[in-house]
Amino acid sequence: MAGNNKLQFVVAQKPASVAVDPYHELIDRNLDDNTKEVKL
Repeated sequence: MAGNNKLQFVVAQKPASVAVDPYHELIDRNLDDNTKEVKL
């Protein structure tokens, strides 16, 4: 899906970062945008 998407997760501890497809199994032109720091 294109556009803005919102995902919510319940975790036991505050994560330092999140990653989508960290093993690069999907075709992606820009691998640098798969990981983001968590801002609370």
